[in-house]
Amino acid sequence: MICVKAVKRLLHQLIIPYGMYRIPYSGFLYKQIQKVMNRETTVMEFFPALEAGYEPKNYSYYKEDVPLGSYKAKLDFMLWSKTYMAVNCFFTIKGSLKKISLSVYKKPGEDGLYLAGETEVRFVPFGSTMHLTVEANQNGKPILVDAVVEGNVIGD
Repeated sequence: MICVKAVKRLLHQLIIPYGMYRIPYSGFLYKQIQKVMNRETTVMEFFPALEAGYEPKNYSYYKEDVPLGSYKAKLDFMLWSKTYMAVNCFFTIKGSLKKISLSVYKKPGEDGLYLAGETEVRFVPFGSTMHLTVEANQNGKPILVDAVVEGNVIGD
């Protein structure tokens, strides 16, 4: 998967005087940028997710239930937050099968990106295996610091 920040850096290096990007209409970079720009989000709205059989109430976000540290988990589904500019990610931890929920907030100044480390979570397919890094914020609430897609559970 192409890194969003790397594409932004490349685009800023290719800038010409009037703020337009000078990218040839063929070649690898152009095709990768088109893929990134044309993707549709996998994040769902609340009621369509319930109708599809997803159960957010089965996943805990309490600090007592969400372990800190680094571990692998399967991304089960994602929902748009009703109260914040955030994506609520619902995971099943590999090994323990504990179901947890972690939020990824829109980063200020990042053009609407929802980044967990370098990963733009809105486009990660459900069922993907991810390596999560979870730390506590100043209030002790678990926050997702980094999420790296490692593979898909199908054939994993």
